[in-house]
Amino acid sequence: MVAFSVKIHTYLCDREIIQRAAQGGVSIVPAYPNYLKASPRSEFILGYAELNESQITEGVRRMAQAIIFFFDLL
Repeated sequence: MVAFSVKIHTYLCDREIIQRAAQGGVSIVPAYPNYLKASPRSEFILGYAELNESQITEGVRRMAQAIIFFFDLL
């Protein structure tokens, strides 16, 4: 698996972030199951092995748009 992790500084819970990403067409998984001890929240794993550079860029844009949209609603 080729992936990277990202920490999102927000008060949204992991479930909400995952749902918002999915609404934008981006699939992410929480990183906390991969830790042996303290399990951080708002940290996610994004896989990109089967994506080209433009698809990765588009995925990041969609992820940011989903989170920014939430803050525009506040």
